[in-house]
Amino acid sequence: MQVGQDVRRRVAACFVALHDHRVVGYYTLAAAGIQLTNLPTATIKKLPRYPTVPAVRMGRLAVDQAIRN
Repeated sequence: MQVGQDVRRRVAACFVALHDHRVVGYYTLAAAGIQLTNLPTATIKKLPRYPTVPAVRMGRLAVDQAIRN
């Protein structure tokens, strides 16, 4: 499973939602960077003058269809 490989390589962290000891969803988070040139000018003015700013990327998201509503 790709998630397991990403966690073992320490490129992502996986968080699992349980309900009555049953997996009902999960998501992964990974470190990322955003190029300042891709942001609106007003936002750039508020940030330090680095070429990239840190971000967190949600990589995978799954929810059990039985509990979606």
